[in-house]
Amino acid sequence: MFSNNSFFHQEQPSRVRSKTEKLHEKLVKLLNIERDYLEIFSVQLRQQRPPITDIRFSARSPSRGRGSAKTYFKPAILNGLVLQHRKEIEDYVGINITMIGINECLVENEVCQGSCSNVMHVKTQPYLVNANSTALVGVRVENQPECACNARITRQESCRNNTCLNGGKCFENEKSIS
Repeated sequence: MFSNNSFFHQEQPSRVRSKTEKLHEKLVKLLNIERDYLEIFSVQLRQQRPPITDIRFSARSPSRGRGSAKTYFKPAILNGLVLQHRKEIEDYVGINITMIGINECLVENEVCQGSCSNVMHVKTQPYLVNANSTALVGVRVENQPECACNARITRQESCRNNTCLNGGKCFENEKSIS
């Protein structure tokens, strides 16, 4: 025989929070912002053994009034916060943070002869992480080292002002002319 309360009020099994949810919760608390102001937009497994995962997120500060623009925290602020609270985040989420701020130029000597800059490429195909009962679809991004000085060209330095000799053609992109 069931009492009315036990029949209609069944206990829900407790749900285990994912590491992504725990990271989100911890960062929101450390930044002292509302939950909706933090976006984890990419979680990508880079290597199986040992497991290395790239996690990318953005956070915005609270608006300063009606109609004001969204102000996002600069990457240096977010990276500094993670660095300052690294051990606390690792213990709470159950992860090992190996690099803060993804920098492919750390292997510069293996890849580049001279100057190296990180270039982020955003792909059109989404990235899916399936963890049995939870799935996360995120933006697929890749950081790649570029063996060139990342200084921007000025308006004066363009193919219009550059006369190539011996029938050569000038090529221009946002970083350089050649």
